[in-house]
Amino acid sequence: MNKITAFTPKHLQNLLNEWESDYKLKTHDGEIRSIEMTKSYEVSGPITTANTFIINVCRMYKYMTVSKQGSTITLSISVKPETVDDFLAFCNKLQLQEKASKDGLIS
Repeated sequence: MNKITAFTPKHLQNLLNEWESDYKLKTHDGEIRSIEMTKSYEVSGPITTANTFIINVCRMYKYMTVSKQGSTITLSISVKPETVDDFLAFCNKLQLQEKASKDGLIS
């Protein structure tokens, strides 16, 4: 079985339509091989709300860095062609988590 090494135009369009924040496309040999999705939140409530949000989000996707600096939380998510479906499922879970944390976070 051949490993998928680049995004198809359809996958790219789906990913970029689903993600409503910043991203970086990373190329190799003229093909888009990975995408770094980023999203930031401002903490407007108690720190416990922010910490709960961070812990919950970290459990939703395998390839992610979450940082908190001052009152800003930033998610950096790495997406490769073979993780497209996992990432799209993560987007749905993230939207639910954002709604659950809306009193303490501003995206």
